[in-house]
Amino acid sequence: GCGHDRVQAARKPRVAVIPTGTELVAVGEPVRRGDIIEYNSLVLAAQVNAWGGQATRYPIVADDFDEIKRSVAEAAQTHDLILLNAGSSAGSEDFSAGVVESLGELLVHGVAVRPGHPVILGMVNRSASSVPIIGVPGYPVSAALTGEIFVEPLLARWLGRQPVRPHEIDATLTRKMTSPAGDDDYVRVAVGKVGEKTLAAPLARGSGVITSLVRADGIVIVPRGSQGIPAGDAVRVRLYRSP
Repeated sequence: GCGHDRVQAARKPRVAVIPTGTELVAVGEPVRRGDIIEYNSLVLAAQVNAWGGQATRYPIVADDFDEIKRSVAEAAQTHDLILLNAGSSAGSEDFSAGVVESLGELLVHGVAVRPGHPVILGMVNRSASSVPIIGVPGYPVSAALTGEIFVEPLLARWLGRQPVRPHEIDATLTRKMTSPAGDDDYVRVAVGKVGEKTLAAPLARGSGVITSLVRADGIVIVPRGSQGIPAGDAVRVRLYRSP
C-alpha cells in the first residue's frame, strides 16, 4: 500500500547448544553410579527458542579437548552463537577456556554474578568472520540465569527488539538475606500477598538446586557492594509470572 516492494526482516539467530562432560548421559539412557542426566541443553534450547532464536542441540561431548574443539569448530560454520555448557570452572577437565583460546579469542573468563561466576565470553574464528561463544556454567541454576543475563539481550539486539523487561513489583522480605559483597547476587524468591502486604520469601540458594527456579515467582537482585538485606526491608522483585 506504500509502494514498497521490499522490507528488511531479521531471520531467527541460529544457536548451537553443546553439552560437554564424560559423566553426562542423555535422558532415557541407563544411569550408573556417578552419572548425571543431561538436561541443561534442553533448558538452554527452550530459552533460545522462546526468545526468538533457533536452537540446535548437539550430542553430548566427552571431556576431551580435541573432541570439544572439533564440535565447536563445526558449530561455528553454521551458527550465529555457540553455547558451550560446562567445563568453564577450574577443574582438571575444564577445557572450555582453552578451546575458545585455540579457536579464536577469549574475552572474559569469570563474571561478578552469583550464581554464574565461571561464565566465558569469546569469539571463534571462521572463514570470513567470527562467531560469539558463551561458556555456560554446568550448575543448572547458573546455566539458566546465564541465558537470561547474557543470551537474551544478544538475541534481542540481533532481532531488532528491546531486551525483555520483566514486570517488577515491590515486596517486603520475610527473612534476612546474606550476600557476597563482590557480586550481583540473583536470589530466587516466592512471592505472595498476606492481607494487604506483598511478601518475598528467599528460596534455596544453591546453584544446583533446579527446583528453586521451578518454585520461584521472581528474582531479587542484591547489588555488589551490599552484604545482604535485613528481614522486613523493601525489595524489588523481577517477576517470572504475571501478578
